[in-house]
Amino acid sequence: MTVLGLVILAIIFATVGLGAITLVRNEMVYCYRRTMLQDVSRAARADIAEGREWQWRYDVYDGVSYDTLVWRFWRRFDSFYPDQSFRQSNG
Repeated sequence: MTVLGLVILAIIFATVGLGAITLVRNEMVYCYRRTMLQDVSRAARADIAEGREWQWRYDVYDGVSYDTLVWRFWRRFDSFYPDQSFRQSNG
């Protein structure tokens, strides 16, 4: 096999590997965001029942985009939200 053939083969393997990593990361982000949204929704409902401000919880949630979570695969999810208090009910 020639050097050019090896380079092309390496590029193909790298592309397939990156695609697989992206698919797995996408699924992980989906599960993380779904759980987070459930927590935020539960806390917001408690805030509404108590007459407290609740919109800020969704603003924090929306502060980091889905794409950012997917493409920065070298970072842990919680590092994007260092203060997790928006997920917990105050009451």
